[in-house]
Formats: sequence, structure tokens, C-alpha cells
Amino acid sequence: MTDDGAIRFSVLQVLRPAAGGMLRHVADVCDGMRARGIACTVAGPTVHLPTWADRISVAVDAPIRGSFHPAGDLIAIARVARAARSHGVIHAHGLRAAWIGGWAACLSRTPMVMTAHNVPGRLTASRRWALKRSVLAARAVVAVSGAVADRLVHLGVPAQKVTVVPNGVRVPASRPAQQRGDLGLSPDRFVVMGAGRLAPEKGFDVLIEAFGRLRHTSIAADLVLCGAGPERDRLLAQAAATGLTDHVRLVGHVPELAAWLAVADAVAVPSRMEGQGLVALESMALGVAVVASGVGGLPEVIEDGLTGLLVPPEDPVALADALIRLAQDPVLRTRLGEAGRERVHAHFSLDAMLDRLESLYETTRKSLQGNVPPAG
Repeated sequence: MTDDGAIRFSVLQVLRPAAGGMLRHVADVCDGMRARGIACTVAGPTVHLPTWADRISVAVDAPIRGSFHPAGDLIAIARVARAARSHGVIHAHGLRAAWIGGWAACLSRTPMVMTAHNVPGRLTASRRWALKRSVLAARAVVAVSGAVADRLVHLGVPAQKVTVVPNGVRVPASRPAQQRGDLGLSPDRFVVMGAGRLAPEKGFDVLIEAFGRLRHTSIAADLVLCGAGPERDRLLAQAAATGLTDHVRLVGHVPELAAWLAVADAVAVPSRMEGQGLVALESMALGVAVVASGVGGLPEVIEDGLTGLLVPPEDPVALADALIRLAQDPVLRTRLGEAGRERVHAHFSLDAMLDRLESLYETTRKSLQGNVPPAG
């Protein structure tokens, strides 16, 4: 809040069906902006609410789907436009939300900011067209990393419209005093943790294969995957087929992810594509050593050999070698964890992100330029 507790203006946060990092990011933005006198309202599909972050309350039921749906999109546009009239800014997260938010911005004459949390390597012609029209409606396009910004420009987004605002996370004063026993984990085993949506792009199949190679050594280890998604059954079958059932746990969605990350000896981020890598940031902030694929924005977060380890994507041998190296060298784990924590504190703090978003909201709200419709 401001010193007198007043709300200066409000922002309508528009979300597609999502899970994991994007939702934790939006929850952090809503909490942080409230303390700065900016109220946030969330619009999105309430049908997905049970799998969403517990800290997000959807106030506007907008049936935004993961893919284009004419009837549902029209309803979502109408509801978002109606809500937007009482807000100073629309902030749309992801292309689907920006498609809905762009039309709503035009109808309500409320300026919109959109954030690209990731950009797929390939876009269909229809999604390229949707991106182009959404960008026309946006006053600014936020990229969570330089890699995402470069991809947007390559796809035709005007460079002057793109601004990089890296995701930021809280850096606790100390590592949470969570006990492994409270989570059903053995205190004397090397615990590898992975977290995120169980989807092909996250590369957890590569991690399970790498973990199998680690298990072929004398290292006593367990692998824990936090998150839900369409690949769950396939990953369980993969673990069973390779004799890893007793050592691979899929615990589903966990409300307090930090409590799980904090008890890990190492966190693996084996993504095939990644806008920035919020799980990597959250783990580093806790002082946990991270091994990640060198894709997307992850090399901007992790300095290989200094604040974590980077390996080629889709390379289970390299990933296994990195995990074995960490398992056999606790001094290295500690050094990487401490250096990673310092890097997050210096370059990826939550306050730094909130400062930049607040400034962007202010500039967008005060803009006198007329809304540009997302079609033409």
C-alpha cells in the first residue's frame, strides 16, 4: 500500500489455463503490487482453479482455453472487456491470454501489456497471425529473458516494443529448516529434485533416463518430481520399465514447492525449451545446486561451473555425469549453491522485477495513444 493505504490504480491480470511457474509468478506480482498501492484482479478459467496456485483467486471467470475456441473466446473477450473498464491496465500472460486481452483492450479502451513467458521453437501460421494481432494491441511486450526477446523479434515483433523483465524470486534469509522425514524422504540418500508441469517440453523423461545411469553407480539416490501434467503415466511407466519404481516418486502438485526444493541435494531442470527457468531461480535462491539444460533463458540465469552446471538438452549421459559429479563432491554442491544464491540476490530479486513492472504499468496507464485493435 501507499503510506496512507490508498490504492492508486488496478491491473487486470489475464491468464490462460496454466500451472507451475507462471502461476507462482503472477501470485508474486499480485502480492507485491498490492503493497505498492496497485490492486490486481485475476481473470481466467475457473474450471482449472483446483490445479492452480493456492495464492491466486480468480475474480473474473473467463473461459480461456489452451487452443483457439471461437465460442469460448467470444465469451472470454466479453467478460474480460467488461472487467477491464474498471482497471487502469490489462496484463496478459502468454499468447492465448494476449489474444483475448487484445480484443478486450480494444473494446474497453484499456491499455494492455503482454508477457511472453516462453515462445515455442515453431509456430503455426495461425499462431503467428495471432501473435502479430496481439502485439498490435499491446502497448508493450515483456520478455522474461533475452532469449525470448530475440525470438519475438525474429518472429516480427518490433524490437522497440519489447522490453526484458526477468522473473524475480524471494531470497530467504536462510534455507527453510524442513526435515526430509516430514516429506517421506530418507535423510542419508542423494536426493535429486525436478519440478514443473509434466509435459514433453520439460524433459523429465531425459531426467529419468539420466537418473537410471546414476543408479548404476554405487550412489544411493532418489528422484522426486513435483508437478502434474499429461506425461505422468508415461513417466511412471518409464520408471517401472527401467526398474526405478522404488526410487522415483511423482508427488503431484505441492502447494509449498520451496519446502521440497530446500531438502534436495541437487535440482535438475532438463527442459527442451525454457523461457527463463523459474524453478532454477527458486532453487538457487534456496542455496541448492542446479543442473540445467543450456536452452532458452537458462544460460542467462546459470553461469556454467560458477553458479550451477549446464548440459546439452536431450543428453541423458551428460545430465547423469553432472549429477554424479555433484553426488560425489559435496564441496562443489555447497559452492555452487552459495554462488547461485548470491547471483539471484544480485540480479533476479523479486523487488527488482516489481520495480520494473510497476514502472511499466505507470507508463502504460498514462499513455495517451489510442488503443489499436488486434485485427486489421
